[in-house]
Amino acid sequence: MEKLIEQFLEHLRYERNVSAHTLRNYASDLEQFLDHLAPADPESGKRKTPELNTIDHLTIREWLAVLHTAQKRKSSIARKLAALRTFFQFLVREGKLESNPAKLVSTPRLEKKLPQHLSIEEAIRFIEAPDPETDMGKRDRAMLELMYATGVRVAAATLTARVERGRVRADVTFAR
Repeated sequence: MEKLIEQFLEHLRYERNVSAHTLRNYASDLEQFLDHLAPADPESGKRKTPELNTIDHLTIREWLAVLHTAQKRKSSIARKLAALRTFFQFLVREGKLESNPAKLVSTPRLEKKLPQHLSIEEAIRFIEAPDPETDMGKRDRAMLELMYATGVRVAAATLTARVERGRVRADVTFAR
């Protein structure tokens, strides 16, 4: 199985061109899974390699339960499961497995963080920050007031300028 992991990592590096960070994390996650399946002998450092066809969704769920018990964050557990899914899908494509056992395991629900908000004083300071004596300051103030009053996100409100018959025309467009 260690050779298959190495082949998979090479596939990720050269064929899928993943970042070094992703590659390092996938390698670590797969090594941890292998340690769970077949811990290395403390004296010799060798391990009994598990048979691929003995790994099923229950084996994977058992490992995820161990991670949960060890107080690992749900986002870390989800990433480890994603690494396993990708690895087993690679093995299916290579003809080493008939089906992907990790597909049957559901991803843990991730915590949703509430967005941070400004206090009233901070919001007033923010809206009044642009210089109202300049055209750009007036534009920026209008955009800030629009976003504050409507709750529209910055990414959704864009100001575009275009030239029509020698005049600059500013259009506020809302992109969804």
